[in-house]
Amino acid sequence: EQLDENVSWRLFALLERYLISTEGAAFPLPQGFNSFFAFLAYRCLSHHVFMQYVKRGVLQLNVDVLREIIYDIDNSSQGIEQKIEIASCVPLVRSIRALQYWPHPESLIVRSRLHAASILAGEGPGQPKPSKGGQKNKTNQESVAFPTEEGISPFDTFIDLLTAKANLSDLDLDLLHEGTVASLELGLKSLRTDYEIKEDPRN
Repeated sequence: EQLDENVSWRLFALLERYLISTEGAAFPLPQGFNSFFAFLAYRCLSHHVFMQYVKRGVLQLNVDVLREIIYDIDNSSQGIEQKIEIASCVPLVRSIRALQYWPHPESLIVRSRLHAASILAGEGPGQPKPSKGGQKNKTNQESVAFPTEEGISPFDTFIDLLTAKANLSDLDLDLLHEGTVASLELGLKSLRTDYEIKEDPRN
């Protein structure tokens, strides 16, 4: 971060050639090289070119590098899209760990969706669906955790669907709840913005 832009570019070009040479000779890289090279590439390259390097396996994004990159990108609409795109290019567990350091509603939404998707795909922890007795006890626990006037809600129904793939104890209910709330709030905010634009007499 303290290097001049021209110096950064020359260093990146030099290290890229060094990387290619070591791969050709099957020579081990110095400790920490991949992390340093990945973050240097992020500082030097455009987002599009950087993503090409990542997708082709030239750059190795570990949790520490991901965390620094996600923290460095601003929270504009374009910045949020870039963060999500970068996080989606790494293994699920690594992506979720890195997104935990991003205090933003979009982070909650993405992490909750990834968690739910892994459960539905049978990739998350858990055992087969319990017996009817256990299912009844589970439903009671959900009603206490997420009370509704009618005693049932779309969220409870969704939790029911997830527990068909995993036990209730295997679900991160707090994350799922917070992600759902964040998604609803962003949706309402978007609707209000659209309504205000339509009501603006200048339009």
